[in-house]
Amino acid sequence: DGALEATLAGTEASYSTMVAPLIPSTREICIVGTQAGSDSAGGCCNVPVLATTDLEVCRTPNNVAINQSVSPVNDVILVPSNLLIGEAEVLIDISHTFVGDLIIDLTGPNGAVVRLHDEDGGSDDDLVAVFTDNGQPNMVPYDCGCFLLPPGPGTLADFANIPALGAWSMRIEDTFPNNIGFLDKWCLRFTAGCQVNPPANVVAVSDGVEVSLSWTNSAAYDTIEIERDGVVVATLGGTETSYIDMGANIGVHEYRVVGVENAQGCGNGSDPISAGVGITDVVFAGDQGGGIESPDELAIQLFASGRFPMVIDTFDTTALAAAGTFEMVWMCLGTFPNEYELSPADATLLAELHTGDIGLDGTIENPVVPVYIESADHWAFDPATVFEDYDGVENFSFGNLSNGNDSLQLLNGTDTGLGLDLSAFQTIGYLQDSTGNDFNDRLVPCDINPDAGGSNAAVMWRSEEFGNPYDVGVYYQSTIAPVITQTWEFGGFDGDRTQLATSYVQALSAIPMPSDTFIRGEINEDGSVNVADAITLLSTLFLPNQPPISCERAADVNDDTTVNIADGIFLLAALFVGGAPQVPPPNVITGCGTDMTTGVLDCVTQNCP
Repeated sequence: DGALEATLAGTEASYSTMVAPLIPSTREICIVGTQAGSDSAGGCCNVPVLATTDLEVCRTPNNVAINQSVSPVNDVILVPSNLLIGEAEVLIDISHTFVGDLIIDLTGPNGAVVRLHDEDGGSDDDLVAVFTDNGQPNMVPYDCGCFLLPPGPGTLADFANIPALGAWSMRIEDTFPNNIGFLDKWCLRFTAGCQVNPPANVVAVSDGVEVSLSWTNSAAYDTIEIERDGVVVATLGGTETSYIDMGANIGVHEYRVVGVENAQGCGNGSDPISAGVGITDVVFAGDQGGGIESPDELAIQLFASGRFPMVIDTFDTTALAAAGTFEMVWMCLGTFPNEYELSPADATLLAELHTGDIGLDGTIENPVVPVYIESADHWAFDPATVFEDYDGVENFSFGNLSNGNDSLQLLNGTDTGLGLDLSAFQTIGYLQDSTGNDFNDRLVPCDINPDAGGSNAAVMWRSEEFGNPYDVGVYYQSTIAPVITQTWEFGGFDGDRTQLATSYVQALSAIPMPSDTFIRGEINEDGSVNVADAITLLSTLFLPNQPPISCERAADVNDDTTVNIADGIFLLAALFVGGAPQVPPPNVITGCGTDMTTGVLDCVTQNCP
C-alpha cells in the first residue's frame, strides 16, 4: 500500500509476514529490486488479507491451462474434515486475459452447484478474488483481491450445515477463443457452524387439512423444533420422530425439523420440505430453463382464477403425497433443450393418477384426476408411453402425427363442440421458449381412433404453415376425466392468460358423473349379458393396455363391492352351470336399477336410462 514493509538481501526469493487485520481487507504488494543505487520498476499485485477461519484447504495446480480449446477445465479439492459448515468462502487466483470469457461453477459434496463467476469483467485481465455471500456484486477490478458476491444461480449458503468432508469440484469454462490463462491457486475456507447433525429423511404427507411430518434423528437431541415458514410452531421432546400440523392455513408451506443440543447451545435444521393444505392443483415443473417460465406463470394465473396451486419439481408419489387431495394435475414438460421427457414410470404414475386405478389393473382405488399436459415433443418425437392411451391424441403408431418445425408464432382458438370454446382467442402471438428449437408437435385428436376414454376429442388450438392447418392443442372429454394437451408453453401465450387458465379449469372440471342405474354383469355395454362380458372383465384384469371398465358396479358380478377374478368366475357359473347362484340384482331379469350394496365403485356410463 505504498509503505516500506521490509528490506531483504538481494538473493532472497520469498517473504512472509503475520498480518492480523480487524477487518478482512486487500493489500497491494510491490517488489522492487535495487542495484547500484537504482530501483527497478516495481512488480505489484493485490493480495487478499483474510481473517482466520476454522478450516482452509488450498490447491496450487501445476500449469493448468485455461483456454477455449481445452474448455471446460475441472479441478478438485479433497477436504479431509467432517466439519459442519457455517459459512463458506472461495479464493480464486486465475491469470487470464479477458476475464469476461470465464464461467466458474463450484460443486460441493452434497451436489449443490453455485455459479461463482458468470462472464463478468469484460476485457479486464486476471481474476483474483474471494467469493463470499457477504461480498459486493460485479465489482471491478477483478484482480483486486476483493470480496465478490457470486452471481448465482445458487449461493454459498447452499453448503451451510453440511459436512465439508469430500470432493469439491471447480469447473472453469472459457467461452471465447484466443485468450489463454492458468489456474494458479484456489482455496476453500470454512467457518464452523453449529456442530449438531440435523434430522434427516424428512417426509411430509398432507390429507388436504393436516400435514404429517416424519423424520430420522441423526443425534441425541434435547429438543426438536418444528418450523413452518421460518416460524417455530412446536417444540417436541428430543426423541420424537413425527408431528402432525393441524394449524396451517390454505396454501403451500415450507417445513424444517430442527434438532437442538443444550450442551452446544444450538441446533441444526433439516433441508426444507414443502407441503400443501387445501391445494386444488399440482403443477409439475418439468420445464426448468429456457426463455419461458411456464410452470410459475401457470401457477400465478391459476391463483388469479381462484385456485390454490402447488408447484413440484419432482413427479413421484412422495411429492404428490405432500400436495394432499388436489383436484387437477398440470404437467409442464417444456421445450428442447430444456424439455422433460416422461419416463415409463412417470407415464404409468400419471395414468394411475388420472384413472384412479393403481396398477392399471381395472380396480379403481382413488378418485379420477383431470390432466393438462404441455410439451413440444411428447407426442411425435419422444418415445411412446402408456399415457398415450389416455391423452385424447391419436397414438403415434397410426402414422398421422408429425414432429413439426420452428414456425409456431400465432395461435387461433376453436370451438371444440365439447364444452370448451376458445374461438374468442384469434391471432394470439406465441413467445417461443427456445427459438430455433421450438419443434412443436402437430396433433391429431383421437376421434377416429379412440383412446381408452372414448372418441370425444377435438382440436382446440390451430396455427397454419403455408396455408395448411397446424394443430397444436386437443381437448378430450374422456369418459374417465377430461384431458387438455398442447404442444406449446402456457407461459408463451401472449394473450389474456388469466382468462385462458379460467377456461381450462372449467373444461377440466367437467368430470363425467357416476350413473345411478346399471345392469349387473353387463360389462362390455353391448346391451346383453353373455360370455363376452366375462371375457371383457378377465381381459381388463389380466392383459396389459386394456381400457378400464366404465361401470365398475356392473363388473361387481358377485356384489361383494370389489372387482376381481371371482366376478368373472361367478358370471361364467351363472351362465353355464346349472343350479349355480344367479347374478344379484339389478340384473337382466329385474332390469336397470340402483346398487343396494354400499361401496366405492363408480359407474360412469351404462346402457340404462
